[in-house]
Amino acid sequence: MAISITGKKIRITDKTIMNIFRLNNNIDIYCLNKIISYLEKIGVDNFEVDKKWMVRYGTLISNKFIMRIRFLTDIELIKKMNINEVVINIKNPKFNTILSKLIEQNVNITIEYEAENIDELEQLKNYIFLKNIKKINRIIISNLSNISVESEWKKIIESFKEKTGFFVDVYPFDSFCSATSTAIESAISFADGIICAFNGIEGKKNVAPLEEVIAYLSLIINKNNEDLSILQDLKNLYYQVTKIEIDKSKPIIGDNIFLVESGIHIDGILKNPNTYEPYNPLSVGIKRGFVLGKHSGRKAIVEKLKEYKINYENIDIDMLLKTIKENKITINNKYEAESVIKLLNMK
Repeated sequence: MAISITGKKIRITDKTIMNIFRLNNNIDIYCLNKIISYLEKIGVDNFEVDKKWMVRYGTLISNKFIMRIRFLTDIELIKKMNINEVVINIKNPKFNTILSKLIEQNVNITIEYEAENIDELEQLKNYIFLKNIKKINRIIISNLSNISVESEWKKIIESFKEKTGFFVDVYPFDSFCSATSTAIESAISFADGIICAFNGIEGKKNVAPLEEVIAYLSLIINKNNEDLSILQDLKNLYYQVTKIEIDKSKPIIGDNIFLVESGIHIDGILKNPNTYEPYNPLSVGIKRGFVLGKHSGRKAIVEKLKEYKINYENIDIDMLLKTIKENKITINNKYEAESVIKLLNMK
């Protein structure tokens, strides 16, 4: 599934498989292949890896792998592993030496430029000369965590893009919980690609969560009603290999994000789901759920009893609701509902 906005293709580069390797370097190839397959199905175009990853999983040679170059010795793997694209951080202490060696290789070179604030971003103009190196045609702008929305950060990047002709990818860090919005805003305006990782974890830092970026672009911006239900399989496999539990309230993939208790919200959803739901829960593999509690109303009670296939014709709904509220009871399943009804009948 390709991601695009108003006809412009957005390249999605994933860092999940390299991060998983850091957490579990014993993951078997079958499981890794399954993760890669899931990621491709939701819209990932490329996967960033490094030398350690390539040495361990070199048999998975693919033209979708982008290799991060950190040391001169990493270059020897390019030809051996048939790598088509590499990335190097401009802050690498050996940048000039490594770049000169990379130019000799038959490989596309992507440069990463890290800018935390607007002052650092403005220094991007000092690297316009890179356009003279034919093998460089893409730059990654990373971090952007302390960029004010009122600043002219987009204009700075757009100007650089115009002067160099480079493709520009954005790789936002989540230091101030703004990575997703930065990624989306960039994709809508100037970015040719977004770099992110599943669950927003990449090494020791938080970054734009892959599932949030893809779901927002596909389901909210494009309103494509894409089937992203495989995200639940990916979530389960991710936990299996990393032992990192996904918060139940995590946007897009959290188990409880479509659970509703409030009476007015339930009534609104029953009449028109679009009132409170920006997209169909089933599109991300989650079922809508109503929880009965102190904020519930009559409609919620009736709907829940229907769901549990409990005959409610002889049940005093108002008294049941009063019992739930007075005793501050929360009902999450059929067994709990039946227990409260028994309590009601004993009065």
